[in-house]
Amino acid sequence: MKKVNLILVMCGIFFISPLKAFVGFGVYGDVDKFLYPETNDPSVSLVYNLQTESFNNAIGGGVFVYIDALPFIDLEANIELAGNDYVFSTYIEEIQLYDEKVVWGRASGYLTARKSIKKTGIPFLAKIKLYAGGGLNSHIVTPMVTKDMIESVFVDEGNPYEIDFSDEAKKERLIEYIKENKIKTNGVHLQAGLQMKVLVLNLFVNARYTFAKKVIPNKNGFPSIWVGFAFGF
Repeated sequence: MKKVNLILVMCGIFFISPLKAFVGFGVYGDVDKFLYPETNDPSVSLVYNLQTESFNNAIGGGVFVYIDALPFIDLEANIELAGNDYVFSTYIEEIQLYDEKVVWGRASGYLTARKSIKKTGIPFLAKIKLYAGGGLNSHIVTPMVTKDMIESVFVDEGNPYEIDFSDEAKKERLIEYIKENKIKTNGVHLQAGLQMKVLVLNLFVNARYTFAKKVIPNKNGFPSIWVGFAFGF
């Protein structure tokens, strides 16, 4: 009877121990921390003008998988979307004609190698691991509306600055142009964070800096913070 009880206890420890969750998948929310600058894009004659307002940060989220059973490093792969909306306005001789709200966004992939730097926790119940690392990333970014874009899309419409964007057909033409002219770029990133395991559930909190040109105008990168939950097995 004692042997049976011992076996049951050992089996219980095996199944509840967070150390047994070597591979996992999860979801997370993300905040990019940046200021996207406003633009002032006059025509050569200075009669016509297009302006876009600035906006702070981008909100999004993603999915990720991770492996933390390798001898020296942990691996993590993410796919995420983030975006925000902004308003662009057209002017003729400083008189505003129309303004319209559109969406800026990015779709990104991240591959990160992480190294544990400290471990602590509660035996048989929870484990906390601090780590740091870095890796490669790739992005698809929607371009901002510009004077050249308006003139290219509505070249057959007479004066493109007088386009009425309350006309859904006109707005759809602009959106299709943005989709067809997405910006593609690659980069590297640094990441640090913590992973807390409770049974087979995992909480991740990460700070990341992405070095990639063309995502934010005149910037070589941007910081972000993401928090997620994962199921490990």
